[in-house]
Amino acid sequence: MALQKKVAVVIILLFLVMGNYLFWFHFRSENHLQVPTTNAKGKQYQPNARGKYEFPFIEKYIQPCKSISDSKSEKFSHLELKLECMSSSEPCYGWHWDVANWTIIHTNVNLFNFQNASDRMFCPKPIYGTRTAKIVHRNGTVEYHDCPNDKYPCAPFSLLAGHFDEGLNMRINSSPCCRKQVIEVTQHMARVFDKHNITYLLVGGGVIGLARDGGSYVPYDTDLDVGVDEKDYDKLLKAIPDLQKPGYIFKWLIEEKNKERYVSDGRKWYMVGCVNSHCHTGPGIAIYSQNSKNITARTPPWTYPVDITVPPIRRIFEGMEMSFPKEPVKYLDFVYGKGKWETPLKCTKHYYSQCKA
Repeated sequence: MALQKKVAVVIILLFLVMGNYLFWFHFRSENHLQVPTTNAKGKQYQPNARGKYEFPFIEKYIQPCKSISDSKSEKFSHLELKLECMSSSEPCYGWHWDVANWTIIHTNVNLFNFQNASDRMFCPKPIYGTRTAKIVHRNGTVEYHDCPNDKYPCAPFSLLAGHFDEGLNMRINSSPCCRKQVIEVTQHMARVFDKHNITYLLVGGGVIGLARDGGSYVPYDTDLDVGVDEKDYDKLLKAIPDLQKPGYIFKWLIEEKNKERYVSDGRKWYMVGCVNSHCHTGPGIAIYSQNSKNITARTPPWTYPVDITVPPIRRIFEGMEMSFPKEPVKYLDFVYGKGKWETPLKCTKHYYSQCKA
C-alpha cells in the first residue's frame, strides 16, 4: 500500500510539472511576435539583418474591389491589416514593420503604381496594436503609440524587455516606450547634475552604447547605470528638488537584506530615477568613493581602476553631451573582457529583465 501511495504521488507531481511546462510554452507562443513568413507566391521570407519585415505578402491583398463597403480587415498575431477599398487614382502608400523595434515605418511609395489598377483597389494599411509602439510617418515625424508615463514599459520577466523570439529566430528589442523613457529621465538627470556641478559618469551598458553603437542606447537594455562621486553627496541632496521638478521620481533605494550596502556611515548609497512609481524605467545612481587606485561603489558593488575611469570625459550620447569613463574601450575590456562587449547579445538568457547572452 505504501508503494502504491508513493507511485501515485510521483504521477501527480509529473502531471503538475508537465501542466506548468505546457502552460509556459503556450504563454510564450501566444506572446511571441508572429508574422507571415511567405509572400503571395509561397516564397519563404526572412527579416533582413536589422529585423525589418517589408511584407511582400501584402501584394496579394492589392486586388480590385467595388465600393468602400467592401473594406475589411485581416488579422495576424500582433498585427492587423485594414484593407481599405479606395479609388486607384488616390495613392496607396507603402510601409514596413521593423519587428525588432516595434516600429511601423510609412513610406512615400505608391503601391498602386505597381499594379494593373482597376477603378477601385484594396489598399492594405497596418492597424496599430500591442506590438506597435512607435510610428514613423511619411514626413519623418515620430509618434509613440500607447506610451504614457503612468504605464510600466520595462517590466521584468515580460516581453516588453529585450528577448529572443524563437518563432522568428531573432532578438526583439525592448519596447520603444521603455527606451524613450529611460533616455528622457537620464538626460534630465544629466542636465541637473551639470547645473549643480555634480561629478558623475555613465557606466555599464551606457558605455557599450557609446563605444559600440555610435552613442546610442543599447536597444535591448532596460536601464542606465550611473556613478556619482561621494565628494558631491551634499550637492546631490540639494539637487533632489530639481531632479523631481518635472514630475519624475528620484528616491533612495533601501533593501532590508544587506541593508549596510544601502545605508551606512550616515549616508545612503543608491538612488533610482523613474518616470512613475513603478521605478523600473530610468537611471540607477550609485555613490562611489575614490582612492589612489580605484573608484568603488557599494550598491551595486563594483570597482574600477582610477586610470581608466576618472576624470570623466564628455561625449555625445543620444544627442546630448554626457560624462563617461576616461578610457571607454579600456573600461569595457576591463569589465566585460577584451573585445567581448563588441558583439550584440541575442537575449537568449536573462537576469531579471537584463539580457545576459
